[in-house]
Amino acid sequence: MAEPAKTLDDQVEEEKQRKAAEKNESKDAESTAEIEVPDAVKPVGVNRFQLRSEKENDFRVDAKVDTTPEQVLDPAFWEHIARHLQITDTITVVREDIAWKMRVIVVDCGHNFASVIKEEFYDFGQSHEPSDTLPGRYKIDWAGTSKKWRVQFDKKPLKDGFATKQLAHRFAENHAQALKR
Repeated sequence: MAEPAKTLDDQVEEEKQRKAAEKNESKDAESTAEIEVPDAVKPVGVNRFQLRSEKENDFRVDAKVDTTPEQVLDPAFWEHIARHLQITDTITVVREDIAWKMRVIVVDCGHNFASVIKEEFYDFGQSHEPSDTLPGRYKIDWAGTSKKWRVQFDKKPLKDGFATKQLAHRFAENHAQALKR
């Protein structure tokens, strides 16, 4: 069967619909282009999402009393433990007398070296002063986290390992009394 002839009005209406459809298609293409996200802003993927404890370590070092903050930043300082470190590990270094505390992050490491950069630094100064009320030749000082409070007699260590300064002070007083007998 033959199609009936289209009137002029029908032809005009078809042309309007065709142009409107083309316009909508071009708008859809433009809106799709606007929605497209560049690589730098794409959301993080599951393969980059991990527990920190599985990717990096957090260590503590009790540095000797004669250690300086500059020595901690020297790669040679870490040569004996470098094989246990990996990049992004953090290390808190506390001097035994608690004069300062530094937090560093490992930025490069190998079998016998590690390069670190300073993340935080706290200078506490000489926080443990000797007691002034002790008998003449006695001195109490902090000997570090392993030896704790120490009593010195004539500038020589007499005894260490006291948990509190008060216990060390009591020992010094008792020792002075024992010497008087």
